[in-house]
Formats: sequence, structure tokens, C-alpha cells
Amino acid sequence: MLLSFSKYQGAGNDFILIDDRSLRFPADDSSLIQKLCSLRFGIGADGIVLLRSSTLADFRMRIYNLDGTEASFCGNGLRCLALYIEHLGLKGNAFSVETESFVVPCTVFRDKVSIKLPFPKTLCWGGKFEGDLAPYEFFVVDSGVPHAVIFVEDLETYPVQELGKAIRFHSVWAPSGVNVNFIKVMPDGAVRIRTYERGVEGETLSCGSGAAAAAFVVSQQKGSFKPLRVTPKSGEHFEFSFQQTSLGRHLLMQGPASLVFEGKMEI
Repeated sequence: MLLSFSKYQGAGNDFILIDDRSLRFPADDSSLIQKLCSLRFGIGADGIVLLRSSTLADFRMRIYNLDGTEASFCGNGLRCLALYIEHLGLKGNAFSVETESFVVPCTVFRDKVSIKLPFPKTLCWGGKFEGDLAPYEFFVVDSGVPHAVIFVEDLETYPVQELGKAIRFHSVWAPSGVNVNFIKVMPDGAVRIRTYERGVEGETLSCGSGAAAAAFVVSQQKGSFKPLRVTPKSGEHFEFSFQQTSLGRHLLMQGPASLVFEGKMEI
């Protein structure tokens, strides 16, 4: 089968986008997903995003990590999918997308994509671990997927790969594990973040749901829900704002996305 695909990136998080409304892509073939995501043997990406039809929203997203496992949500993956949908000319620049976690309204503004998320759910607030460097406090929230958020001062030199892996596989989170975000609040109130992602099993340049989790935790700690900027390792930043409507509280995330290239591959 000849596979048509598009490669997109959102704040340094890259994905293979496939129009799978015909349900032809073998999503249960984890070895194929691993091969396609491989930089040397395939297309190369942090994951694969499938565009599907939905009975609950305008479209449906299914997303797979580079290890072949399915994720329930990905903020950057959804923003890339939204731009892909807009490029396909399927529904203008505003529409809703069903994910495995919730339905998300999306709006595309050229190379900026905004998604409206429900408020993250608190799973554990202010827990403590005895780490190799020092005892550390963690905050765990579900922003579509579970994320641990840890405040550190030496963010640039922090051993994210080593400690991120240890925390991600800690027995507390068994069996599914948790994504791990190390953050530093700058003097101007902006947030810098480095993320260890499960499924990728390493540090990524950016994680949208991780940035959302960090924005929520920082705002709760400060007791202020003013607009907030979060900058991942890629250097491209997210803007977060908080909304209260009759339908509840929402976290609005806006960030960059772009088409990298399009192609075909025999599978």
C-alpha cells in the first residue's frame, strides 16, 4: 500500500499526519508505527496522528507514540492536526475534534493554533519523593494525560533524562507511568519547561499537554489565573489564558504549528 502523509511540527514536537477517514491505516501494527517514526528507517517523528470521522464532533483524532502505543491526548499533536484540517479545506478555520480524553474546540490563525481545553484534574498535590539530588515536591495533574510537575532552579543543567526516567517508571505511577515536567518560573513570571515523555521515553523539544499542566500548576500556586507564557526546550512559546463560562472553566492554549513536508511511502 502506498501511504500518503504530511509531516507537521508544533513548537518542535513533530508528527506524521495521515488522513484515515477511510480506516485503511493498520493502527494496530505497532512495529509499522515504530518504523514510520524512525528517523533512519522511516519518515521520522515523535508520533503519528490519524484524522478520523466522528459522531461527537467535526473530526476525531487518534495519536500513537513512536513506540507504537496509543496516547489518549497530545496538545501539540492536536494543534498540528487542526492546521492539517485547515490546509485540507475541510471545515474552515474553526471546528471541534474528538480525542480519547474530551472534545476540543480548535481555531487556526495562520501559523498559530488555539485549542480550548477543560481545566486539568488534580491527581496529587504537593507529594514528596527522596531524589538523588535532594528531596523534591511534585504536583500531578491530568491535562488529557497525567503529568508530574516539579519546580527546579537549575533547569538548564538539570539531569532531565536520568531523573525523568526514574520518576516516570516509579512504582507510585504503575502500571501506566507518568510524564515528567521540570519547570522554572522566571523573574517576569514566564515559565520555562523541560519534559520527559512516556511513549517517547526521553526528553522532547516540546510537549503541549505538559505545558498546559505546568501553566495550571503555576497559576494555582500563585493564586492568579492571569495569561501566562510557557517556553519549552525548542524555544517556541505557548500562550495560556483562563476562561470562565456558563459551561465551566477552560484553559485556552495557543502556539505555533507548521507543515514541514508531504510525501508518499510504501508500507
